[in-house]
Amino acid sequence: MICDSPQTLCRLEGSKLKNLGLLDLLELTGFKQSPTDKIVRHQHDRYPVKELLGRGLLETYQAYQSKPVFHKAKHVVAVYGLEGNRACFFGVFRKVDYRSSKDGPLQTGDPWECEWQN
Repeated sequence: MICDSPQTLCRLEGSKLKNLGLLDLLELTGFKQSPTDKIVRHQHDRYPVKELLGRGLLETYQAYQSKPVFHKAKHVVAVYGLEGNRACFFGVFRKVDYRSSKDGPLQTGDPWECEWQN
């Protein structure tokens, strides 16, 4: 069901309409949200998302964190910024392990990844 504007999706809960958010839409596909899940919007002036995507580095970029923000997360729901306040869905990632960025070899050897590891 479409609500007030063509960009708002809603569902009927009892006799009230509820706006659907990203996690609601993912739930319709079988995604089971955990309280530790994180949503991240990638947008960085130093590492433009379009360039990261073009170089196949967005997933690698996401794996590096200056602070351990995702270390307790079961899933990371990732989007990347578009113009204004819009975003494009990138994916749902299950966290398998956590380690310091300095532990382990580089995944791609790209110069940007060398920066992220340090």
